[in-house]
Amino acid sequence: MPVALLRSLFRRTGKETELTVTEATTNTPAAEQSNVLMRFLTLGGATVDLHDITWEEEHLRANGYEKETVEGRFWRCTGCDVDSASPGQSQNIYGRYYGRDNHSRDHANNHAEKCRAMPRPAGV
Repeated sequence: MPVALLRSLFRRTGKETELTVTEATTNTPAAEQSNVLMRFLTLGGATVDLHDITWEEEHLRANGYEKETVEGRFWRCTGCDVDSASPGQSQNIYGRYYGRDNHSRDHANNHAEKCRAMPRPAGV
């Protein structure tokens, strides 16, 4: 292809217009929460937050039912509102992960790898 033809293809013919400034979307996370352990960025720019949680369960013992405080983790996507309790997301009851193992982190990261949700606008 002749050089003159290539130059004509890439030459600007009209006056360039200035870009208009609009309100930018930011990747700043929602208000900091004290129980957020990790944040994973989704493809759309939202975050999947992994939380430390505690809850009480009743266990049947030899002398009757006994309440026990249990520690674990829970994750929630700030873009699409899916969390570890959503259908198909966790094998555990109520979406809670018992203990401090890596299953909760892996599941939160897997969701973030596939989710295309964008951060919600402020006030929504």
